[in-house]
Amino acid sequence: MELFSPYGLEDILNFQVRPTPHFIENEDRMELYQIRLSKKKWQEKWKNLIFKNT
Repeated sequence: MELFSPYGLEDILNFQVRPTPHFIENEDRMELYQIRLSKKKWQEKWKNLIFKNT
């Protein structure tokens, strides 16, 4: 198995979800990020996920 992790493994191992720098740097993109999170309903599927905005 090969794993590609350009932003590190810490978030994955700690069940954390956060936007990439591309989304953080722009208010409109952050809004899209929030909409995506709502639509995907990840927190309903995986109760242990921790969502961060930074």
